[in-house]
Amino acid sequence: KSFQNERNLQHTAKEQRNEKMGDQMIYFIAQSRVTWLNSLPAEQREAVESLRAPYHAEDTRDAKKAEHLAVFNECDANNDGLLDKAEFSVYLMKEHEKRTAQGVPV
Repeated sequence: KSFQNERNLQHTAKEQRNEKMGDQMIYFIAQSRVTWLNSLPAEQREAVESLRAPYHAEDTRDAKKAEHLAVFNECDANNDGLLDKAEFSVYLMKEHEKRTAQGVPV
């Protein structure tokens, strides 16, 4: 029984480390995005901002969420509801392709 308790504690510690790493990754991505956005010329920054508007408008928000969920589900190869590193890379590539097609600087 103590072996099982030890395994549970190790598993919990691993989950906590993974959660902390995930938080750090999100922070890094957000900071990188802000830095990138601020580095753009005004015209390109406006193009990016024009794409963000539908995510905030009440009448188009749900459709935009559905678009992202569809791409997320397409990238979630093992259907576990999470994206591992490989799946996340595919997701980022698809988002990059979509933005490029829309004429948004990436």
